[in-house]
Amino acid sequence: MIIISPMNISSMWELQYILRLVVAREVWCFLNDGHPHGSLGNITQTKPNVSGKLWRFLMSENKALVKKLLTGASLIMYAQDDWHLQTEAPPTKGKLSLLTPSQCAAAPMPEYVVKGLLSKGNIGCIIGAPGVGKSLFAPYLAYRVARGERVCGMRTKQGTVFYVAAEDEAGMRGRVRVLRSEYEDTDSFFLVGGLADLLQKNSPDLKALRSEVKTHEPCLIIIDTLSLAFPGLEENSADGMGRVVAVARLLASRGAAVLIVHHDTKDGSSGLPRGHSLLNGALDMSLYLKISSNRNQCKIIRGTLTKNRNGSCDQDITFKICVHNFGNDDDGDPITIPYAVEVHGDEANREVKLPKSEKALLAILTEVLDQQDGLDVGISADILKKVAMAGDKVSSSDIVDNRRRTYGNAIKGLIEKKCISEIDGKYHLYSESDEAISEFDTIMKA
Repeated sequence: MIIISPMNISSMWELQYILRLVVAREVWCFLNDGHPHGSLGNITQTKPNVSGKLWRFLMSENKALVKKLLTGASLIMYAQDDWHLQTEAPPTKGKLSLLTPSQCAAAPMPEYVVKGLLSKGNIGCIIGAPGVGKSLFAPYLAYRVARGERVCGMRTKQGTVFYVAAEDEAGMRGRVRVLRSEYEDTDSFFLVGGLADLLQKNSPDLKALRSEVKTHEPCLIIIDTLSLAFPGLEENSADGMGRVVAVARLLASRGAAVLIVHHDTKDGSSGLPRGHSLLNGALDMSLYLKISSNRNQCKIIRGTLTKNRNGSCDQDITFKICVHNFGNDDDGDPITIPYAVEVHGDEANREVKLPKSEKALLAILTEVLDQQDGLDVGISADILKKVAMAGDKVSSSDIVDNRRRTYGNAIKGLIEKKCISEIDGKYHLYSESDEAISEFDTIMKA
C-alpha cells in the first residue's frame, strides 16, 4: 500500500496521470473529499471510466475500511499484486534524508547472515556453468546457516532458511539427506517444493511463498534456479529481469537475504549473470563458480566474488565434490548422492603439472560434462574416446594407432594423478569418495 499526501500532488494533471496508471494496473484508488484540487465528484466527472470502479468500491461493504484508510490521507492506492507498486510507483517528489557524519557513524550496521558476504535484506547470486556445482554449494551454504556454523571460514548468524527447489526437487531432497547425514539434523532448514511460477502476475506460488515467509521469518531464502522459478522469462529484457528483482526485493522486505542460483553468460569469461544487466546492478553479492586450474583441476571448484557490498572480494571460497553412498537400490546398484565439501590450505593451492595430452583430455572431459550436466553421473568411456579422437587436441598424429596410444596413456596418467576416476565404465572427475566406491564394488564382485 502506498499513501500519497496532498503535498505530493501539485496539479490535477498529476492526479489524473496517477489515476491512469492506477487503472492500467487494476489498482483501487480513493480520493479524500478534503483534497485541495477537488472532491471525488470532481474526479468522477473528469474521468468517467474511472468513476465506475471508484464508486462501486466506495459503495460496497468496504465503506468502513475506506473511512478508516482515508483518515489523514488524500490518496490511497491498494493492489492485490502489490509488487507493481514497489517498482512502478506514481511520480511524486522524493523524500530525502540528510545525515551528518556523526549520524552516519551512529547508524546501526546491517545484521549479517554470513559475515562479510550476506546481510539481511540483501540480494545475491551464485553463478556458474551447468554442472559446475552451483546446486551443491548453495544447499551446503544454506545448511550451515541453518545450523549457525561457519562456511568457508566465515561466521554465520543462525536462523531459519528456505531453500526453494524449483529445479530437480527430488534430487535436492537427496542432497539434503546427505547434509543431514554429514552435519547432523536441524529444524531450521526448510526445503520448499511445489513451486512452479513466480513470473506470472498475481502468482499463487508467490502469494503462498510470501505467506510462509511471514509465518517463519527466514533469514535466508535461496531460489534454485532463476530459469525454472521464472519460466518463460525473457532474460535479456529489462522488464523481465525487473520482475525477478522486484520479487527478490519483495521477499527480502521482511529481513531475509535472498540468494538466486543462475547461469553465467555464454562465454563465461566475465563471471556475470546471464541476461539483462539490471540483475547484476541490483545484486549486493555475486559469487562466480568455476572449475579451478589447480591441483586435480576438475576436482577443485573455486568461487570468485565479482561483487560484494559486505566485505572484500578476496574471500577464499573453494570446495570439491564428494559422493555419499547410501547402499544399494533394488537392482543392486549403489545409491550415490553428491555433495560439496570445503577445501582449505595445501589441497586448494597445490598444483600438479600435466603433459599436453593429459591437459587436453581433461579439458575435453570437463567440457562434455558441462554440456550434459553430467558432473554427478560421469561420461561413458566410449563417448569420451569418440570425442577425444575426433579432434587433434589430445594427439595431432595422422596415424590412428599413435592417436589411440596417446589417448590411452593420457587416460592412464589422469587416473594415476587422481584427476579422474573410472567407475562402472564411466569417467568422473575424481573425488576421494571414489576410492570407497571402487573398494565397495570390488568387495561386492568378489
